Amino acid sequence: MLHPRLEEKIARLRRTSGVVAATEGALNLLAACACAVLATYLLSVTTKLGPNARTLVVAACGAALFVLLVLAVIRALRAPPDPRAAALMVERANPSLGERLLSAVELTSAPGPPLASPAMVDALEWEVVTLTEPLEFEQAVPRRGLVRRLAAAAIPWVAVAILALATPGSMARWWALYSHPRADGSTFSLIRLRVSPGNCEVERGSPLAIAVTASGPAPAAATFSYRLAHDDARSVSVGSAGRGRFRYVIPSVTAAGTYTVRCGDAERGPYSIRVLDRPRLLGITAQYRYPAYTRLKPHTDANGGGVLSAPVGTAVLVTASTDQPLKAARIAIGRGPSSPMVVDGPAARAEFVIRASDTYSVQLRGRDGLELRRPAVRTINAIPDRPPAVFLRKPGRDRSVGPHSKVPILAEAQDDYGVTTLWLRHRLGSSGVSATSGLRVSHISAERAFGYLVWDLTPLRLKEGDTVIYQAVARDNDAVTGPKEGASQEYRLTVVSDAELRWQLTQDLDDAVRDLLALLGRQRAARAQVEAGRAAAPGSQARGSRLSDASDQQRSLPAAAASAAERVANLARDMAYNGLAMPEDTRTMANAVEALRRMQSEQMPAAAERIDAGRQSANPASANAALGQAIQQQKQVEQSLQRIANQMGLMQRTQQAGQQAADLLRRQRETSRATSALARRPSNAPEDGAADRRDEAERLAQEQDALRRETRALGSTLSNLSRQTQQSGMEWDSRAQRASEALSRGRVPQRMASAAQSLEQGAPSDAASAQRQAEVGLAQSVQALQGDQLPSAAAQANAAQAEAARAASQAASLARRQREVLQRTARAAQGDQSSQRQEAGRIAPSQRNLRSEAQRLADALSRAGLPASNDVGEAVSNMREAEGHLSAGDPESAVPGESDALQALLRAQAGLQQTGQQRTGAGQVAARPGQFTQRGQQRGVTPLPASLDMTGEVLHGRLGALGNSAGWGKLPPHLQKALREANDEGLPEQYRDLLKAYYRALSEGRVSGGGR
Repeated sequence: MLHPRLEEKIARLRRTSGVVAATEGALNLLAACACAVLATYLLSVTTKLGPNARTLVVAACGAALFVLLVLAVIRALRAPPDPRAAALMVERANPSLGERLLSAVELTSAPGPPLASPAMVDALEWEVVTLTEPLEFEQAVPRRGLVRRLAAAAIPWVAVAILALATPGSMARWWALYSHPRADGSTFSLIRLRVSPGNCEVERGSPLAIAVTASGPAPAAATFSYRLAHDDARSVSVGSAGRGRFRYVIPSVTAAGTYTVRCGDAERGPYSIRVLDRPRLLGITAQYRYPAYTRLKPHTDANGGGVLSAPVGTAVLVTASTDQPLKAARIAIGRGPSSPMVVDGPAARAEFVIRASDTYSVQLRGRDGLELRRPAVRTINAIPDRPPAVFLRKPGRDRSVGPHSKVPILAEAQDDYGVTTLWLRHRLGSSGVSATSGLRVSHISAERAFGYLVWDLTPLRLKEGDTVIYQAVARDNDAVTGPKEGASQEYRLTVVSDAELRWQLTQDLDDAVRDLLALLGRQRAARAQVEAGRAAAPGSQARGSRLSDASDQQRSLPAAAASAAERVANLARDMAYNGLAMPEDTRTMANAVEALRRMQSEQMPAAAERIDAGRQSANPASANAALGQAIQQQKQVEQSLQRIANQMGLMQRTQQAGQQAADLLRRQRETSRATSALARRPSNAPEDGAADRRDEAERLAQEQDALRRETRALGSTLSNLSRQTQQSGMEWDSRAQRASEALSRGRVPQRMASAAQSLEQGAPSDAASAQRQAEVGLAQSVQALQGDQLPSAAAQANAAQAEAARAASQAASLARRQREVLQRTARAAQGDQSSQRQEAGRIAPSQRNLRSEAQRLADALSRAGLPASNDVGEAVSNMREAEGHLSAGDPESAVPGESDALQALLRAQAGLQQTGQQRTGAGQVAARPGQFTQRGQQRGVTPLPASLDMTGEVLHGRLGALGNSAGWGKLPPHLQKALREANDEGLPEQYRDLLKAYYRALSEGRVSGGGR
């Protein structure tokens, strides 16, 4: 086996030999081509060949070139020599090898037994390797033939180049002629044609304009020949437009084809026509992914045509579909920059988030590189998350309340995607300060929520004449642009007195009774129709018409009964929340509501069914029997309605009697105070004073006599009410009887008559004693009718004392802090001028804050009518003066003003403490701040029966307890002490006995849930 290095070098030599042989063959082929060009060119110069002759010449040249190509390939394949020939080729090029390479090749490649020993062969190989190391065997390949063939090929091509440069037109026409040998023409035609656009691409359906410019002898016309796929060939002759210009327009290119232009004996073509198609938009599909807070499921809209409509923050995936594969696509939002879309075959997708209402445009590029004629523009409708719409369903109107009333609030909030919070915002009409109260939220659906609250007005410390402005506010859960708030219409609560509340209650009761009487009238009218129809002849038209009208009237009554029941229930709830409901009233209205609902659901519909049965029955006897049953049921309904109306009317009259009794008590107290003031006048006054005293006594005697007459009339009214109440079956309502007994037991008219007689006789002291006794009887009567546990004068005195005590505490705090400021100012006045200014600047803010608080206290005292407001106002003036000196850096001048302010505050504190510690006079019960509970607790808020709870039908549950129905429990020690102190005040005997009995029952737990 030959040494690997030698084998590698011999292999390179063989490859080089093959390359040289192939190159020689290619040069031979090029030389033959050049000779063919020259031959055909010279042949054309000397002979005018027709199409057939040119075709034969071209075929002969092609055959010759093909033969040369085959021979070149064969020679290249056979050119590489075998190893021995290669070694001999190297030996010839390098005689210094002395045939050692040839010997080594022959010894290693000879077949049969080795011709020499292996050691000899190895030694010879190493010697040859050493000698041939610097030699390149491929250099031994002979290259003289390659040079000769290169020269043989270059000479004819140089001649061709010279001809092309010398006669470019002739050479161009020759090339056109022999490239299309079948064409008719001469190589040396004098007409040269330039055709535009040549091979072209045209949008389908577009016209194609072909322009030809002919140089040389100007022809008169040019022939345009074209053929489109699936169409016949057409030829059109077009005249010259001047200067050898010709133009023709193919009207509409609907398919691919070719065209040729002939002008004289010159012809160009055929040229290809390629048809391009623009992409056609088939549709745009939108896939929506809504924000999580909306709780909307993903949605795909394939029929919207690409018009987008979704909430702000929605992610939308837009997919545009076309009729061909796309190369590229872009999308732009509004006037913003465009961005690429994801292309997938004939579709393109892009995703973006809807932020605002706008437009978006899509531009598509098809497989042929054409785009849509105009970008597809679609609208974006960004639906904003609107604030919640809030409605106050209850009360839903302006209303009057007491200072301690409870107002049921029912608010409804509607939002696109849900409400998270619902609360009540309120403020006093005299101040701009708002406060809030949370509402318990119940979601009926994702878009609707109800909030409810029993709003206790007691913590607001309202006074008669105050106005509370309130509204419901809701907040949604917009997580994209931020939560939004919506508010309901504002409503007003006007704080009025008990008397006005009771007057409004009387009006509401009157309206309720009117509704019941109207319902009774409609029921009687329906019964009259049934009776008239029953009396008519069976089968007659009059009978059918009357019974049909009666059925319609009867079926309309349940709705009216339901409305009346709801009105009575609302009235009962308002009375309870305002602390005006007596147990008797609650029971009366509960019975009324229960009866009305039974009429609505059972009695009235049953009567209507019997009327229809009688109207539809063909048997006169059965029909009359059914109608008779209907009439009996209607009469039962009428009796129930009459009973309810009577009971409600009696309750209304009882309320009116209570108001009359309370008014008499108020006027009696005023007369008593005037009589007591008259009794305190000195009896030894001058003559003018004595005359005035007599005139005043006569006036008071007349007023007292008028009160006696009205009280006697009230007694008669109460007696009649008591008798009518018992007759109407209202055995639970004994208020009129107890009130009448209180007037009789207290001998109120007689004591009033005695007081009037004493006044006429000039003995106001005796009259005052009788008046106080009459007050006790009237108070007991008012208590029986209205449930007041304490006279309102005592309650007002208690409130004034509590207000004075609180103001005294505030004045004491202000005095203490003013003393501290005074001490700091005095110390600052002892320093040098620089330190005085610095320390005064530090003290001035404290003095300013004290002045602001003192001003608020002075305003509050002025509104309450307390005389200490003058002292506090003086303190404010002194503080303002001291504050000015401190701001100027002069603490020494501020000391007198601060001292005067401190003294004024101490005087105000003493006066307020004295006012708070005063005892009530005769006929009143002493009370300390906080001694008695609120009015609603004094009276007790009677719990509403379930039949009166209208809210349960709305929210499927109660709005909350309306009061404490368990009673007050044991009497607290501080209240026992207050009771003992009150007994020591020298009250009238009857009044002390009343209080003792009440508190004894209270301490023993024998008082009803309302505290009565």
